[in-house]
Amino acid sequence: GRAGRPQYDTMAIAVVMVQDSKKVFFKRFLYEPFPLESALHMTLHNHVNAEVATGAANSKRELVDWMTYTYLFRRLKANPHYYGVDLDDDELLGGGGGGDDDNDDAGRKKSLDFWIS
Repeated sequence: GRAGRPQYDTMAIAVVMVQDSKKVFFKRFLYEPFPLESALHMTLHNHVNAEVATGAANSKRELVDWMTYTYLFRRLKANPHYYGVDLDDDELLGGGGGGDDDNDDAGRKKSLDFWIS
């Protein structure tokens, strides 16, 4: 169903009912930041094939450029262990020790060469 009646109501209330044993978990889930990870790595081959098939990417370099604009790239830098990458892998982190400098195009492109081969 739909929550609320936008044509009539200016506000709405949501009620979450859980067992007492799960109350702390749900409060934490609602009020604390929860990292959202990318699932692109699970189907990356399909997306790469689509980029090539449509002509959006014609070289490995263009695919690496494309990948640097994905949410996977941002999460890979922030949480490499989740994706099975060694935190000390200097090549992955662009040779800069894992900084967040998005203007380092050479480092970003080099760091993703191993994903697209």
